[in-house]
Amino acid sequence: MRNLHTKSTPERPILKSERSQSKWLCNVLILKLDKCTLPYAIPSSILTCLKNLRELEVRDSDKVVSSCHHLTTLVHSAVSFCNLKQLSVKDCHGLKHLFTSSAARKLVHLEEMYIVQCESMEEILAEEQEETTSGAIKFERLSTIILDSLSSLLCFYSGSSTLLLSTLIRVLIWKCPNMKTFSRGDIHAESFLGIQGSLDTKEKLIFHQDLNSTVEQMFQQQVRTLNQLIITQVIL
Repeated sequence: MRNLHTKSTPERPILKSERSQSKWLCNVLILKLDKCTLPYAIPSSILTCLKNLRELEVRDSDKVVSSCHHLTTLVHSAVSFCNLKQLSVKDCHGLKHLFTSSAARKLVHLEEMYIVQCESMEEILAEEQEETTSGAIKFERLSTIILDSLSSLLCFYSGSSTLLLSTLIRVLIWKCPNMKTFSRGDIHAESFLGIQGSLDTKEKLIFHQDLNSTVEQMFQQQVRTLNQLIITQVIL
């Protein structure tokens, strides 16, 4: 089995730690989870079996009623998705972050990240209080980051470790009104060209010195626009 598309509930957990599953789970390349009602999208006991996983999608296909509101953590901090290339998360309104910083260090092959309509998402990477690994967080193949309709998002990463994003080219930030900065630590993104500030791909990219400065400028411009709108309404 190469592709697995499933739903999981406490009464009927699809992904379990039984030995009988370990062999076929090792062959799964694409995993899509719909309507997760478990605290973890993937139980840590079976994560070691998914060593060949290339693409992970977690979403709620019903956009009216969120069935992923119980999902609070995508994966356990010790997980190694060393072969994961594409990550897509949509309509998971219980998620406050995707990965811890230690788990992020394992995503050495990640190329694309799509995070859409997760209303409780505050940050993409969360720093662990008792993290034993130090040093920079490297995303050496990550070229695309899409952050769309994340009303609670404050930043991509709130920790102090340096982010190495040497291949990052495309960043889309749309309807993230509370995002004030990208990272509170240093960022090395030599290939970064700018931020796409809307869904219109023809719109000119926004760029101010670097990635952090660009996000901060976008937030300040948003505040100025909102204040001007309030003043205009008062005058009228």
